[in-house]
Amino acid sequence: MSGLLEVVGSSINYLIGLCGIAILVWMLLNASKLSSHRSLVEAALTMTNMKTIYNTQLHAFENDTQKEQVTPDTMREYEKTFNELSVTHATIASLIPVFPLLGILGTVVGLMQQSQGLSDVNVVIAGLDTALTSTFFGLIASIVLKLVDTFLPAKMISETELIFENYDKKLNTAIMLGNVSSSEEESK
Repeated sequence: MSGLLEVVGSSINYLIGLCGIAILVWMLLNASKLSSHRSLVEAALTMTNMKTIYNTQLHAFENDTQKEQVTPDTMREYEKTFNELSVTHATIASLIPVFPLLGILGTVVGLMQQSQGLSDVNVVIAGLDTALTSTFFGLIASIVLKLVDTFLPAKMISETELIFENYDKKLNTAIMLGNVSSSEEESK
């Protein structure tokens, strides 16, 4: 048992640090994908297609701007991808509470090491050091990850959800007014 305590006690801070860095990188990569996807959705809703035409009479190039059609199917595909990215975010966010638990594990291990070596001052000090530093690193990792999560992916998800919600409201209003036919009506 003391061998396991030594291994866990000596490596818990490294474990917290490496896991924290890995989750932070994963969170930032997902935030980058969310940001790109949100930009793609915004661009689709305001999409214009520029065509360059050569006017043979004027012997000059002219730009012809035409609105592209964004169909509900296009938006459903974007929403499907968005939902997949949101699930990844939820998975990442659910891992954040593991860090204080790892800190508590280090505290317990440190206190157990300390209780086994009460006759040796160095063992007592090492046990207290493990207990305090693991709790500290676990809390710091949790706080940093929660702050990054709050200001990056969670914010982007909320903004993108609003975009989809507004699109759905506009689409439903257009269908009610008869400006757009629903796919059910087209199949009849």
